[in-house]
Amino acid sequence: FFALVTFFTNEYWQMFANASRPKFLVSIALFGTLGGGFLLVRNPSGVRELEREASPEHPLTRRQRTNVGLVIFVSQVVQISFVVLAVWLFFMVFGSLLVKLSIIEAWAGHAPRVLFDVPLMGDSVSVTRELVRAATGTAAFSGLYYSVAMVVDSNYRDEFVTQMTDQMRETFAMRAAYLRLLEASDEG
Repeated sequence: FFALVTFFTNEYWQMFANASRPKFLVSIALFGTLGGGFLLVRNPSGVRELEREASPEHPLTRRQRTNVGLVIFVSQVVQISFVVLAVWLFFMVFGSLLVKLSIIEAWAGHAPRVLFDVPLMGDSVSVTRELVRAATGTAAFSGLYYSVAMVVDSNYRDEFVTQMTDQMRETFAMRAAYLRLLEASDEG
């Protein structure tokens, strides 16, 4: 909802449309880095918790914990990437349908740079550089918000991380059974 409201403000369009390319790219990268940082901060405690629950009698080596942490991190990054892509597509379509060139000019403070036009039922919609930047900024901010929510909000964590950790628990249970079999064969 917040992204929808901010998307239709002239300050938002001015900020993203008028930033130099390096500043724009650095700001988008900053959103991604902060989101990744939030995930990494929570990751070690999540791995320890998972290890304690699933395999208390057979602790993981440091290398195995790192591997489990990477699996969790990459899974979360993939989920966040899908959310960012969906938000970006939504705002690209929504913006191209509703935000006319005259509005973009008023909001951005300069004539928009049309990248291409798409015919639509006897009319056309324009995809502009300013729209791409505003949609990208909105999607990047949404990705950061989603990353923070995955770490902080237990509802998000339960809904999106539980399935993955359940699969990891099964893997840990199979690992524990395998290690018990190895120990039994060494004794026998």
